[in-house]
Amino acid sequence: MFAATTLSPRAFRWHPEYKPPPLPTEHEPRYRKPPPMEVLFLQDYKDYIAGSTGTVSRGAFRYKLLPEGIAVRKDWRAEEKLRAARAKEEEEAVAASSKAIGEKKKIEALGKLTFERKVREDSDKIYGSLSAINLAEAIVIKTGIPVKPGGVTVPKVTECGDFKGTIALDAGVVATVEFEVIAEGSAAKEGEEEDKD
Repeated sequence: MFAATTLSPRAFRWHPEYKPPPLPTEHEPRYRKPPPMEVLFLQDYKDYIAGSTGTVSRGAFRYKLLPEGIAVRKDWRAEEKLRAARAKEEEEAVAASSKAIGEKKKIEALGKLTFERKVREDSDKIYGSLSAINLAEAIVIKTGIPVKPGGVTVPKVTECGDFKGTIALDAGVVATVEFEVIAEGSAAKEGEEEDKD
């Protein structure tokens, strides 16, 4: 049924004249490293900045860059998506900047703010001090603009007088506020004197 095949006795290892096959003359690596792939970086990574392209090993892309959202495979879809995201970020930055400028104008339009504090006898020194939190609260009450106390900078206020403070808003916009600290009850006395006149 099947054709009989005859092998030379030398093909078997037990044969005294058996010779193993020759080794390859060229030393080829057992595993060929796959070529690097071109990727599009979504975040800053090593020497690459977000939006740039570069070549990385397939292992680094598969096990680190792709799972962590650092890079994606470069193709026209990824580039279109990145351009759309950048355009959206620019629009949001412009909107935030215009909003911050409007808030700055509103805060600076308040003019000079007045704070009353208890004053020590025979001195202009006040009890305690005026902090950034006090200034931030006053601005929030008068304007309704949310102000973070951490973004308010005021000099050390320990006595009555005129001072200036700064308020850091979004998009790097800074508003300047003038305020004065007076003795408690002095504003009411001035009002009574004006009424008499």
